Amino acid sequence: MLSSDRIKLYIGTYTRRESFVDGKAEGIYIYHLDPRSGELTYAATVAGPGTINPSFLTLGPDKRCLYAVNELYANEGPHGTVSAFAIDPVTKDLIYLNQQSTCGLAPCYASIEPKGVIAWWQTMRPAASASYRSGKTGAWARLQMSCSFPAQGPIARARRAHMPIWLCLAQVPTRF
Repeated sequence: MLSSDRIKLYIGTYTRRESFVDGKAEGIYIYHLDPRSGELTYAATVAGPGTINPSFLTLGPDKRCLYAVNELYANEGPHGTVSAFAIDPVTKDLIYLNQQSTCGLAPCYASIEPKGVIAWWQTMRPAASASYRSGKTGAWARLQMSCSFPAQGPIARARRAHMPIWLCLAQVPTRF
């Protein structure tokens, strides 16, 4: 099998102990997948800036950037972050670009709109969503908007659950 037939996988992890996980990973892991045999082969670990609790990863629509939600809690700072990485077009290795605040703790989800210009993420504490404009390189530029939702629900756990992201997105203007 030719090495070009392999698929490069990026795997998010927990690098720090949290109340729900004993994170012992080192950052974002890179593996190669052989689609014929299903064999996974370790390739590298990306550690350093932007790799604390990179628990949710998403690719930009053009596959030139990878975005990591850094799931940080109160003992690690005033807010969580989301990090941007360029993907080297030849090696597919990750190159750290920058990171921005998620305007809340415990970010848990990220999505990039189809043109790759606006990114959304959601946090659990408080239940909030924020969006940033992505620059030409894929790095985060400026905050576009943020919104938060009051804690509600019939049981305590529901009052801390993920917010309904569609409520925020339905109110977002299509042009900035």
